[in-house]
Amino acid sequence: MATIKEITLASGGSSWKVTWGIGGGRKKSHHFRDEKLARRFAKEQEVKSERVRHGLEVALEPNLPITVMVAEYLKRMTKHKDSETIRRESSIYKALIVFLGDVRIRSINKIQLSNYLEYRQKECGIRQATAATEYRTLRAFLNTLISYNYLKSNPILAVKPPRTPEKEIIILTDSEVKGFLNKIDSPNYKDLFQMYLHTGARRGELLPQRPLTWDNVDFRRREITLIGKKRIPRIVPLDNIAFEIVRRRKFLEKHEYPFKFDYHFLYKKYLRYLKAAKVEATGLHSLRRTYGSRLVESGVDIVDVSKMMGHRDIRITMKHYIHISSKKLHEAAKKLNDVWT
Repeated sequence: MATIKEITLASGGSSWKVTWGIGGGRKKSHHFRDEKLARRFAKEQEVKSERVRHGLEVALEPNLPITVMVAEYLKRMTKHKDSETIRRESSIYKALIVFLGDVRIRSINKIQLSNYLEYRQKECGIRQATAATEYRTLRAFLNTLISYNYLKSNPILAVKPPRTPEKEIIILTDSEVKGFLNKIDSPNYKDLFQMYLHTGARRGELLPQRPLTWDNVDFRRREITLIGKKRIPRIVPLDNIAFEIVRRRKFLEKHEYPFKFDYHFLYKKYLRYLKAAKVEATGLHSLRRTYGSRLVESGVDIVDVSKMMGHRDIRITMKHYIHISSKKLHEAAKKLNDVWT
């Protein structure tokens, strides 16, 4: 039941205090200067209480500050995401809090979020692709709050997402790969970049943070288990080069981990080696794309390629590599040119 209490103000006027239950014995209250508005609000809360009591509606959890919600969310996500992803997402939430202040989570609306994304692009100078990433990150965060009953709906869904520019698929040629590898002046780094090329691993999947330990390597079966997005594992067979690298590092060189590198430092090294080899590529993903393209060009079924690369949907594989597959089909069709004529 919602109760209404008239309160005499020092100024001589009156206000009406509405108190209502929000489930679990918790109480909330609000003051109104207009009696009709107070009574209408109280009636709405009574109807809502009845809907909750009969199972037609679920009472929301407390309307907590965004800083508290972000801290709780990141604590939960630590079990499912690697440290680099947590660090990247934390910076996004921090920027949002700087823009909005420590507001209550249910006070965030589409106008604020739209203004925030515009501010990030125009005032902070982030790229459109980065803005699109921030949009997706905030959408996932707010969707999670819905699933935990802190929100009824996701306000960012009413905001037009920033357009993601189509990324150019950069695949290294054989000569570019050889030129790149020849410029690597460290055996340790050469092992790592060779493994990216021979397993198709994502940037973090070969590093201890994912984690990748010697337990992930099955020397008898010549396989490595990579921990992909959302901590989903996949098994990748090791070719002769990859197998020799891990065998040497484990039994001869006795490394604590297969590959122990700081991502930001190794990325700088990667770019330096590319520049020295005069190879135009962006990100370690180029090595992964090169791996996938070589599999398709070698005649590996697109379904198997999808599994080896850890794509959650074969349509992702098709999108990136269908042009290679189509080229092979055209070459196959040419074999009929001189048949049955």
